[in-house]
Amino acid sequence: MKVSLFITCLSDLVYPKVGESMVQLLAKYGVKLDFP
Repeated sequence: MKVSLFITCLSDLVYPKVGESMVQLLAKYGVKLDFP
């Protein structure tokens, strides 16, 4: 499965761990990520 992950600048600035955790969790389950 391939997923496009879009994280806005504001959420990256205020809650950076959310994006990092999401990437780690999806990678753990073998999901391929695309960052548009």
